[in-house]
Amino acid sequence: MTIHASKGLEFPVCYFATMHSKFNISDLNEKFLFDNKYGIISPYFKEGIGKTFVKDLVKENYLKEEISEKIRLLYVALTRPKEKFIIVTSFNDKNISIEKVRSFLDILTCCKDYLLPYIKNVSLDDIHLTKDFNLIKKTNYADIIDKTDEKINIDEISINNQEIHKEKISKETHNLLDKDTREKMKFGTYMHEVLELIDFKNPKIDSIDKYYRDRIMKFIDQIDVTNIINIYKEYEFSYSDGDNIYHGIIDLILEYPESIMIVDYKLKNVDDPNYVKQLNSYKEYISLKTNKKIDIYLFSILSGTFTKVS
Repeated sequence: MTIHASKGLEFPVCYFATMHSKFNISDLNEKFLFDNKYGIISPYFKEGIGKTFVKDLVKENYLKEEISEKIRLLYVALTRPKEKFIIVTSFNDKNISIEKVRSFLDILTCCKDYLLPYIKNVSLDDIHLTKDFNLIKKTNYADIIDKTDEKINIDEISINNQEIHKEKISKETHNLLDKDTREKMKFGTYMHEVLELIDFKNPKIDSIDKYYRDRIMKFIDQIDVTNIINIYKEYEFSYSDGDNIYHGIIDLILEYPESIMIVDYKLKNVDDPNYVKQLNSYKEYISLKTNKKIDIYLFSILSGTFTKVS
C-alpha cells in the first residue's frame, strides 16, 4: 500500500521498496506559477521566453517545503511497524546535501553514517533465486510468437458529428450582489425549501415563524389541493432539440385529472421577459410527456400572488 493509505495502521513487520523513485516536482516546469509569498510568477519575453530570478526563489522555497513534507511522510512510514522494518534499496558512495534531496533514498543517504550498523549488503549472486527476473532481458519474445501471413483488414467508419450546445433554461446573473439582495435571496431560498418539504394537503407548519407561515398559506389557499393526482417538486429534467441540450429544474408541477399546473417561485419581480421564456421552455418539455392542458404560473413569494404566463 501507499504511505498515505497506511496512516493510522500498524503491522508487525513492514518492507519498504522503490525508495529511489523521484519526487514529483513537475509543477516547477510550468511557465506560470502561483506562490503565496511571491504571487503569480510569469516568464518574460525578449527575443524569446526566459524566466526571472523570482522563479528561482519560488523553486528554492518549493523544494524546501517539499523535502520537509517528504521527511514527515517517511516518518509516518517508518512508524507503522511494531517490531521491525526492512528497507530494500541500493546505496552508492555519493554524498548528498539536504537541498539536493529528490527521493526517499536521498534522505537516507544524507544520514547514511548513522545507518551503517544496520545495513546488510545482499548480493543477488549469493542467494538462491531462480533468476527469473532476468528473463525479460535475455529472452526475445518476438521470436516466440507464431508468425502468420494473415492480414488484418481495417474498415474505416465515418461518423457524422455535430457540436451540441448546452443551455441553461434558468435566468443567470453575473453582477455582484449587495447585502440587501443577498438577504432577500436567502429568504427566497428558505421559502423554496419549505415549499418543497411541506405536504400541501396537510400542512403542518405551526412550528414555523408566523411571517413565513402566512406566505405559505397564501400560496396553498390559491391552489386546488383536493383534486391533485400527483405533485412533483424540484423536478429536474434535460432534453435535446437536435442542436442543443436544455437543462432545468421546475419548482412545482401539479397534475390534475384534465390538466397540468406548472409553478415557478419568484421572490417579487415577475415581470422579467426572461421568466416568460423560462416557463414556456418548461411547458414545451412537459408537453412532450402528456397530452393534458398545461398552464404555467409565476408565484411571487413576497406579494403572495399568482401570475399566469401565456
